[in-house]
Amino acid sequence: MATQSTQTNEHSAIWENEAEARMLENRLNGFWNADYFTKILLPLLNLKPGSRVLDVGAGTGALTLLLARHNPEVQFTGIDVTATMVADAQAQAQKLGLNNVEFQEGDALNLPFPNGFFDAAMCQTLLIHLSNPAQAVLEMSRVIKPGGTFMAAEYHMLFVDLPIEADRLMPTNKEAVELGRLTQIILDGYRTSGQGDMKLGGRVPFLAVDAGLSIVDVRINDRVAHAFPPYNKPGDKIAIAELQSWETVIRDPGYIAWLRGAITAGGGTNSDVDILLDLLPKHEPEIFSPESNFAFVWLVNPVLLVTIARKPG
Repeated sequence: MATQSTQTNEHSAIWENEAEARMLENRLNGFWNADYFTKILLPLLNLKPGSRVLDVGAGTGALTLLLARHNPEVQFTGIDVTATMVADAQAQAQKLGLNNVEFQEGDALNLPFPNGFFDAAMCQTLLIHLSNPAQAVLEMSRVIKPGGTFMAAEYHMLFVDLPIEADRLMPTNKEAVELGRLTQIILDGYRTSGQGDMKLGGRVPFLAVDAGLSIVDVRINDRVAHAFPPYNKPGDKIAIAELQSWETVIRDPGYIAWLRGAITAGGGTNSDVDILLDLLPKHEPEIFSPESNFAFVWLVNPVLLVTIARKPG
């Protein structure tokens, strides 16, 4: 089975192209509902002043930087196997003026830290991209001190839907069936090509228990992206930016090449790729202007499951 480093090198194009990088950058502000994050998640994490926290597979730093802004007396380390993402995260930290974070290259399957070095270890949409997520959870458990905290926020694909828009009819039954069929092909291709599992979120608590951790809570992130004119709330602007970045990604040649490979690996055809791209929403930039009446609610279909656990001791 491939190590994370090998696996990432084989599939790095999707993470290193500009469109994907900008979509990931939007997660810094738009991934979490602010009230949920501050009033529910942070108390569960129980981070104390002076603690050391590791973010595994930090990517462009979305989770690390968000936590660092809320916990200025905690020291955060983010690691990622992709050098361009580490550089992106460092640039974001400088831009935000955060002095309690550092980023470095590192392999989630072989963390470069001694046993019990951190008070907490966490990840956000990392495990779904690994061919051996159990090993990554074991490594995270190893570097946590007794009594320390583990957190993983990972997707679990339950259903498939398109954004609900005020000026567009809902997908027909035929379109919905096609979307479901093609998504299942992608999921199968994702697994069989060793890129990960988009139905992993519900299994993370079991991986944590197998790694010697005690479950504290398992939750669903309550965020639903939406925007309504005149777009004067921060959430509206974030949701529109996220939808725009997604539309940029699905037009990007690098993403389309990845999609073609995943569908082929799952038993689909080149025609299936074209059918899927035709089903996905594509808007002109003018539709997002303040004068537009465009409104939408996006039920982001992979549910985000949040697992919180502690290391006994």
